[in-house]
Amino acid sequence: MKLVLLCLLTLAACDAKDPGISSETAIFFIQFSLPDSAIVTMTIEDSYSNDVKHIIANQNLPSGIYRFQWDRTDIHNSKVPKGLYFVRIRYSDRSGKSEEIREIILS
Repeated sequence: MKLVLLCLLTLAACDAKDPGISSETAIFFIQFSLPDSAIVTMTIEDSYSNDVKHIIANQNLPSGIYRFQWDRTDIHNSKVPKGLYFVRIRYSDRSGKSEEIREIILS
């Protein structure tokens, strides 16, 4: 599995006074490729390993490239505070079970 974390900004994130990236308006895209079909679960977790948002739950996905979006909301659709988060993807394919983890820092 190849996992890529992309951060794309909405137009509201562009500020003429401060051209820096605003995580308040950032939309994160998590992209990964599967060489074979697999059962996939993807969650966003906080720095204490608590589930913040379930993106995919035990979906059987064929081989291919996938892109999912996280808009900085939790399971109640409330914006999450600044801090450290993780994307955890667990998958099971014909070679066995595995997982990938990537870090997201919201500042």
